[in-house]
Amino acid sequence: PPEERERVFEPFHRLRPRSAGSGLGLHLVQQVVERHGGHVAILGAPGGGTIARVVLAPVRPVSPGTP
Repeated sequence: PPEERERVFEPFHRLRPRSAGSGLGLHLVQQVVERHGGHVAILGAPGGGTIARVVLAPVRPVSPGTP
């Protein structure tokens, strides 16, 4: 749900209270990705699927003409 999207990165937050997870998964993903210069976004629409987009910074700048 859209109201949950802002909370998914909070430690120990779970959409379903009785789920088997610890509620740390997305929090840890966000921490690791941000420490490497990237970011994580959660995208989705009510009644549709959810996409977790992870964007990481390149290891080195790409030179013009590099495939």
